[in-house]
This record gives sequence, structure tokens and C-alpha cells, in this order.
Amino acid sequence: MSVLRGELDTVLSYLEREAGDSVSVHRDFFWSIAAREMYDPYVTPVEFGSGRLTESWAGVIGGGPVAERLIQVADILRYLGQRGYDLIFSPVREGWTFSLKELRTALDDILVGLGEVPLDWDYFWAIGEEELYDAAARPQDLTLGYLPDSWEFATRPRDEDEDPFPYALVWIAELLRATGQAM
Repeated sequence: MSVLRGELDTVLSYLEREAGDSVSVHRDFFWSIAAREMYDPYVTPVEFGSGRLTESWAGVIGGGPVAERLIQVADILRYLGQRGYDLIFSPVREGWTFSLKELRTALDDILVGLGEVPLDWDYFWAIGEEELYDAAARPQDLTLGYLPDSWEFATRPRDEDEDPFPYALVWIAELLRATGQAM
């Protein structure tokens, strides 16, 4: 977990430096895949739930069981990773905002003492980015991901002069979500 923590710190520091301390979120709704279907590569998910990033954020900073907070912080990190370059290159402030420093503090609280958690699966289903935040239509664009690939992509070494890759937060989110669901 310390390798992921290091990458989280690197990417969050980069976003703070380039985009500022607060992040604007212009979408609140998101779709989720039922946990019992998310990790079965042989069956395409048909059961979806929905969530709100504002509710996930409240859970992240409000305390509660670590497993739930891992899943909630994964929602936030996935959004940040998918919007990372937008936050830097067109930092339009709309919707609700939250502080990257508060996120960092919450991550410290969530991840402290979290050791290795065995995962019983390697594959996971993910909803395509365009459909993920579209409340008007149930997701159809599903892809099968591979957790070892997410680990490799999120923790790959970078050249010294290479900027962190905000999309790494999406891969880290997949790993944290799987960890939270395994607990």
C-alpha cells in the first residue's frame, strides 16, 4: 500500500501545484456496478446502482468504516483522474468544490495502518467514462479491466523530468475500490 500512497501523494501534489488547492466538480451523479457482479469476468453486469459524489465526499471526510471510505474515496479519485487535465488546463469553477488538502488528510486517516488485503479476483467491470456520469441512460459501455494491470500502470516508474499522470488516480481508485470490497 505504501507504493500506492507514494503515487497518490505525487499526483495530488502535482494537481495542487498546477490547479490550485480546491477542485470544482460539475457532475454529482454517477452509476455503479453491483459488487457481486463487478468482479465476475464471465457475466456481464446487469445490476446497477447510482451514487452522488457529494455523498461520497461526505463519507470520505466524515469517518466511518475503512472499507466504506475506501470505496467512497475511489469514487472521488476516479473523477479527479478522469478530469485531471481539465482541472489544470481549464480550471472553470462550477458546481461544488472540495479541497485537495482535505482529501489528502482524509486519505492519511483512511490508509493509516492498512496493510495488505488479499483480493480473490483479478478482473473487474468498469463503466465507460461518458456513461458513468449520465443519469439519463443506464450504462451499456462496459469494459473488463485487470487489477494487476491497474497496479502496474499506477506504480510504473517515471523519468525524473516527467510530470505525474493524473489518470493514475483512476487506476488507484480501481485498486482501492477492490480493497474496500474485499474487507
